[in-house]
Amino acid sequence: RHPGDHYFPLMGAIIARSLGDPPIPWLQRALERGPKVGRVHFLLGQVLGDYGHVDQALLELRLAAEYEEGLAFYTSQAALKLTRDPERLLSAAPEGRGGDAVLEALANALSRPEDLDARERIDLEAVARNPKVVTARDRLVDRRLAALETKSPPCEDAAACAREIAEHAASFETHAPATSRATVTRARLALAEGRAADAADMLR
Repeated sequence: RHPGDHYFPLMGAIIARSLGDPPIPWLQRALERGPKVGRVHFLLGQVLGDYGHVDQALLELRLAAEYEEGLAFYTSQAALKLTRDPERLLSAAPEGRGGDAVLEALANALSRPEDLDARERIDLEAVARNPKVVTARDRLVDRRLAALETKSPPCEDAAACAREIAEHAASFETHAPATSRATVTRARLALAEGRAADAADMLR
């Protein structure tokens, strides 16, 4: 009863789900007592996914990561069980640090060859939301440098791709000045363009 904590109805929902009973009545009680408890929204997202309500489930997973940043990895894995469509996955990532962590976990999990375009979309969103993130930018640079050699997507236009890599290097210089990322990125670009001597000078 009010003002009881959310723990007991949340446990009731977990047990009901494990037994194949309806967990929603328990979750409604848990939400009344803990409307901003991430774990309640996390379980609700999983239950909605069980019932096939994917978009609602992704919204609940988003709230879970927003209210409890430590759930970012778990919400990303739950989202990937529902869809691998990048636009839908983005709806599970809140703004702020919790969202940064969700996007990073999603990108790391989208590692199959057929997932590369989805990972690209996730990484582009990550750097658009927070220019200071470096791992997402690392992956974007790696893919473009590899694509420059074969003129394959996303580098059909080699000159435009080179400019984009240079922009990433400038961002590394601004947001990660204590690392060698900017110099190494410029050296790798010079090497890809056949300027090995320039690359060697930069690395020295």
